[in-house]
Amino acid sequence: MLDVSAQSAEFARPRRRGMVRRVAIFASLTLVLVAVAASLYLVRTVDNQLADIAKTYEIRRQARELMLAVVDAETGQRGYLITRDEAYLAPYNVAIGNLSQTYQSLLALLGDNPAQQARIDALVPDLDSKRAEMARTIELMSSGQSAEALALLRSDTGQQLMERIRSGLQEVIGEEDEKLIDRNGRMQLYRQLTIVTILAALGAAAILAYALLSRTQRKVAALSEQQSLLRSQNEELEAHVRARTVEAEE
Repeated sequence: MLDVSAQSAEFARPRRRGMVRRVAIFASLTLVLVAVAASLYLVRTVDNQLADIAKTYEIRRQARELMLAVVDAETGQRGYLITRDEAYLAPYNVAIGNLSQTYQSLLALLGDNPAQQARIDALVPDLDSKRAEMARTIELMSSGQSAEALALLRSDTGQQLMERIRSGLQEVIGEEDEKLIDRNGRMQLYRQLTIVTILAALGAAAILAYALLSRTQRKVAALSEQQSLLRSQNEELEAHVRARTVEAEE
């Protein structure tokens, strides 16, 4: 009975070791897969954040372009009214054309942001009034009514409109600046998480490789030991057979 129990324990120990190895390998492989999946997810998240950052920069650029178009138009208007040189009307006309195009581009970029879109929509009356004011002064000057044109120019109407337009666009740019800061912070966090995840994947892969290598080495050592044992037993058996053969011949 004792011999049977000892043999059962001897057989149970290799089984337990084999099960532990299998569990360790399975856990390491699972960790590698999880780390790879997390890395792919983080890479996709970073790509989305980069797209959002690029869009934010484009919104800021279009808002500044819109402000620049209004300023260029006003510069051409004032240059014409002061000098009566029609050469100033060329940049004025270009700026007026760019104003409408830039406004539509900015509005399209803000289609998924109701708050920002509301800010841009609120600028429409002021932009229309500013264009009408500039067009009216140019029309008066062209028709020879220079006194009326200059009186309208010296009034505070155009200046008030410019201040409101500038203030509205600064609010739009300020909102995008806050988003940019927040997205840059999240980008830094995602970058750190990506590094940690990659290190975890490499660590899990190293553990898995070490476990497989150790298991292979142990199997090779066990096979080598068994071969040596079989070789020794064969040699002993051959020697025993030779001895018995000699005894039989004698």
